[in-house]
Amino acid sequence: MAALIVYAGAIFLLSHRPLAVGTLPFPHFDLLFHAGEFALFFLIAWKATGRRLSVTWLITLLYAASDEVHQAFVATRSASIIDFAADAVGAGLAALWLRIHPALWRFFRTRILDRQS
Repeated sequence: MAALIVYAGAIFLLSHRPLAVGTLPFPHFDLLFHAGEFALFFLIAWKATGRRLSVTWLITLLYAASDEVHQAFVATRSASIIDFAADAVGAGLAALWLRIHPALWRFFRTRILDRQS
């Protein structure tokens, strides 16, 4: 639980800073960053909630929404439904990865690693 609180605090602090003026490394970099940021949030929350997927999903979406509302009150930032959607996509991809990861590992282990030449 401590890791989730620390990570949520880091997101809050980064969201509280005004945006730096400059160019992005590539188009839509910020959306990729949002997705990655909340995929990691989801994974940490999943562990903190005792691996309860629905609770993790709810916590992640509520925090993502609160982050966007928070940004509406920060100079040079704004609340964006597109950013929230990127947050949700990142969380969804993390949930999908958690769901298929054991099956992928079993396939890899039995079909590739244990394969006899």
